[in-house]
Amino acid sequence: AWRLHHADEARESAYWRAELGDVTSPTGLPFDGVECGADYGENTCVLPDTLTFRLEQTAQRNGLTLNTLIQGAWALLLSRYTGDQDVLHGVTMAGRPLDLANADSMIGLFINTLPFRIHVPSDEGVAEWLGTLQEKQAVLREFEHTALSAVRKYTRIPRDMPLFETLFVFENYPVDAALAAGAGPFAITHARSIEQTNYPLTVVAARRDHLSLQVLYDRKRISDASIQRLTGHFHVVLNAFAQDAAQPVGAVPHMTQSEYEQSVIGWNNTATPYPREHCVHALFAEQVKRSPDAVAVRFLGDSVTYAELNARANQLAR
Repeated sequence: AWRLHHADEARESAYWRAELGDVTSPTGLPFDGVECGADYGENTCVLPDTLTFRLEQTAQRNGLTLNTLIQGAWALLLSRYTGDQDVLHGVTMAGRPLDLANADSMIGLFINTLPFRIHVPSDEGVAEWLGTLQEKQAVLREFEHTALSAVRKYTRIPRDMPLFETLFVFENYPVDAALAAGAGPFAITHARSIEQTNYPLTVVAARRDHLSLQVLYDRKRISDASIQRLTGHFHVVLNAFAQDAAQPVGAVPHMTQSEYEQSVIGWNNTATPYPREHCVHALFAEQVKRSPDAVAVRFLGDSVTYAELNARANQLAR
């Protein structure tokens, strides 16, 4: 009844057309599709208390929520993985507006899942960018009850494609103290919940005793090794946010130290021995004698043999 009373279709239409009117495809999954056997995988990591504290301090200093900080890290990773500065992922909205009387005491599922588009700049400072992101989140809350099926018609994404393939969830709801302490005549032990969404990749950030990151993924499309790398990258980005929120977004690292050493040092270790008693032009002349008719250079469909190149070089030198 509240939804029907407050609905403003013209305003909703204008908002969603402005946000998604030029979107033609969802942000893809840049992972290797190696089937691992099981249908759905789960990977959970708990961030160290020191990092959690530093992230909360960074958020407080810059007037940000922890949700904004972590969702910004996720958007940055999506941008790095895909090479796109515009990324689109799904978010879950609480669905309990402040102007709905007694919304906090009503029993039932109010949440809604919606697409959220984020521009990831390279030269803007992290804190400044996250502030803009938080403002976008606040505006989105005004339209959090729009049905996902209604949102689709405002995009140019074909009907046979999903609106988004990754879902971000931030959970910070309180747990009753008595329940957490195990008070009462009975106790539940060794409890474990199993979650699964209909999206290939879901990231759930939760802040309770610790800040944890849970990644749920379709193992027919994403390998376990890819998820291991993802959680490592997440940790690196969050640590960079906590260290320096003024640095440009483009300067934020995401590779782990071992990956950096492999890509920058290991793969670049291409030195090879060559006869140092001769100059380069003398070595080239020897190559001309060995294979004068072999192709030395190719460019835009043209090719030059070693003999031709040597003749041209000698002509230029003279």
